Amino acid sequence: MKLQFILGGAAAICATSANAAKPLDLRSITASLEGEYLSYSGPNGSRITVDARTRIDAGDTKLDFALSQGVRKAGDEKFNATRAQATLVHNWSSRFSSRTSASIATSNPVFVNRELIQDISFKVTSTTVLTAGGRYARYDPGLDAWSWSLGAAQYFRGGFVSYRFSSFDIDQLGHAVGHLVSARLDDPYGGNQVWFGHGTALHDADWLGAPEKGNYTQIEYRRTQPIAGGVSVSLGVKRNWYDTPSTKFHGTGVRLGLIFNGKSAVQQEEVAKR
Repeated sequence: MKLQFILGGAAAICATSANAAKPLDLRSITASLEGEYLSYSGPNGSRITVDARTRIDAGDTKLDFALSQGVRKAGDEKFNATRAQATLVHNWSSRFSSRTSASIATSNPVFVNRELIQDISFKVTSTTVLTAGGRYARYDPGLDAWSWSLGAAQYFRGGFVSYRFSSFDIDQLGHAVGHLVSARLDDPYGGNQVWFGHGTALHDADWLGAPEKGNYTQIEYRRTQPIAGGVSVSLGVKRNWYDTPSTKFHGTGVRLGLIFNGKSAVQQEEVAKR
């Protein structure tokens, strides 16, 4: 029933917003190519992902398509996976907007295998936005997770600060929660964005074995720097810590990308991240 509700709402939003879309302007198309390398401590190996993304702005409707390739290594094991993702954002009025996202990936511990996200946002004032959402995800090997979330963002000249709380119901693990704080600040030469996350939703880690309950903390920073002719460079670093009853480990990552005719996928989502 939960999945049927989300699917039905997503389909209605897609159909209505598609009818409301304005004619396509080729100058509204943005593209990016970004890669990330994440190395885990101990015997937990590494992960490499490459994301190719394009975004189309058609007035009140925005379409985003992404294709990702990833490799996960740990000891003698190696997994390859491909993911396809589509996102539709639509402004229903000056106050209400929606974001619908769906993805599918090959069944390996590299990406979320299946994912469906529905967010609804309401602009309380010209600078304050509230968001409520639901998410279904399936992880390798067949682990299902449902979640709901509530968040708020405060915008100011050249940036924003946001917070989101998520509550998860996870097969084999029960209940978990997550907190995510994000902030963005632009300067005359580019933009900076940071994330700080903490919680118990360890199913989001790309495990090679059965998921466990525990705690995680994550910190990430990204810089977008225009260089010339509508091209920008995206640079990022991240650090994740995981603490479970059976093990403690961390991951350190770097990200590099090129953005053509616009902003990175990070900047395009005003209230940050999965």
